[in-house]
Amino acid sequence: MLKLAKETSVENKIHLGELPQNTVHAFSFEVENTSNKDITPRVSASCGCTVPKLDPKTIPALGKATVQTTFDTTGRSGLQSKNINLNYEEDGLLKVLTINFVSTVVK
Repeated sequence: MLKLAKETSVENKIHLGELPQNTVHAFSFEVENTSNKDITPRVSASCGCTVPKLDPKTIPALGKATVQTTFDTTGRSGLQSKNINLNYEEDGLLKVLTINFVSTVVK
């Protein structure tokens, strides 16, 4: 099973606060593999403005990996809510860990 390494909330939500418009903001978070098997998730974002990269691409059993993410605020303003999905297979079942991040883009 994958989960956020450091629980930020029950809802897997990360609060980035206020971000300036027309900039690219980088942030990262760790995910933890709590199973006894390696997991190689497919990482995707809900919007083209968000680019997540997993390092390492395969998370060892009982290990951790970092999701390095950039969020481009160009053309955006106000409250923003985006998702990062880690799709993986465990015990023959397809699963997904969704991490939501929110920010307020200001001029």
